[in-house]
Amino acid sequence: VFRLYPAFLVVLFGVAVAMLALRPSSEALVNNSLDTDISPKVILNHILLIGISRVDVGLVPPMWSLVYEWRFSLLFPLAAPFCMKWPRIFLVGGFIFYALALALCATRGLGWPYFYGFGRIGSVYVTMVFLPIFGLGMALATITSARSFPRMPRALELVVAVIAVAVFGLVRDQMIVAFAAIALMTTILFGTTIKVMLETPSVEWVG
Repeated sequence: VFRLYPAFLVVLFGVAVAMLALRPSSEALVNNSLDTDISPKVILNHILLIGISRVDVGLVPPMWSLVYEWRFSLLFPLAAPFCMKWPRIFLVGGFIFYALALALCATRGLGWPYFYGFGRIGSVYVTMVFLPIFGLGMALATITSARSFPRMPRALELVVAVIAVAVFGLVRDQMIVAFAAIALMTTILFGTTIKVMLETPSVEWVG
């Protein structure tokens, strides 16, 4: 609550006030994502991070990711003990769960990009796609904190990082994207150049 809500509420109410003040015409909203009606119900659904349909994220489109982060935060206390005790099993289970979620989404015609839920059942399936990504990060953090690993050679580090970033921009297969994310995190953890760059005060300040 304290990490997500303050900045989110400032943006949400700032957008709502601006929309009410400017009252843009329908012509101005062509190809514009801010086409959600402003009503108490819509505002409440935004505040509660419902994220079931497009209208639930229409005022602040980037908030789609907060919906899943919020849901993961609620489940984290239940998942953490299992991850800490059996991190490798947790890691493998995350991939199995992820593959199952992709298959379930395919049965409903849901594909990339998974931004919001497309109804209640779809919201559950899409949530199942994103939650294992958080779980993979948990498992990786637990495994790497338990023992020391050798440093990755600088040349290999840069190659892996470039390939991973290219995958994010060019590939739409979610399983491959997940592997690329793990590769990039591993590079940051066990490399030197990127880790030093990310730990500089200016880069940390911008998040």
